[in-house]
Amino acid sequence: MAGVNNKSMKWICEWVEDMMLNFPQSYDFISRNFGYTREVRKRLFPGEITMEDTTKTNELIERVTNSPGSRKHHFYHEPGFEGIQDGLNVMNDSYIRPHSRSTDELIKLNTGKVASLSFDRHGNVRKKRILTMEDQFTVIPGNTYHTIVPIQPVSSIWIRVKGPYNYKTSREDPSWAPEEGKEGAAGYYNKLKIISFNCTQY
Repeated sequence: MAGVNNKSMKWICEWVEDMMLNFPQSYDFISRNFGYTREVRKRLFPGEITMEDTTKTNELIERVTNSPGSRKHHFYHEPGFEGIQDGLNVMNDSYIRPHSRSTDELIKLNTGKVASLSFDRHGNVRKKRILTMEDQFTVIPGNTYHTIVPIQPVSSIWIRVKGPYNYKTSREDPSWAPEEGKEGAAGYYNKLKIISFNCTQY
């Protein structure tokens, strides 16, 4: 990107990040036609982690493999970081309480196979998307209740959101979804698995 000053390059990077969030398959096209590279992104936004961190993936998978029902996640940025934030979530047949966030959320399957479920405000499933290694991406619109159900017991996903973002506070948990580990959670999770495993489309 010779001849482009740092301010312009930062604007281009921010535009690219928006494109990647809403159209994840656009990365290769933008890289080829606009000269955007991960090296450019790393220089302008220190601490950037791409969705290729196999070391952390393997570490978390090893920790959950022999522990059914467990889940480990790792976010790569401080909550106040204002750029794009990446997180890794590794599950072993584990329940994730449905929740919503104010920002759009890009989900990319990393390993295994999962179902992405979206709900209306009353808890009815309105959309189901199966993510496989051949169809890895989905985007959850902001303020949409959703969850991920692992279809292959040990599965992992990347999460990409716009910062600033705090995993613990930047979410809303609906009253109709039991809290993880509390009464009713196991039965509700079984219902979500039935929905995820059957062939019904939403």
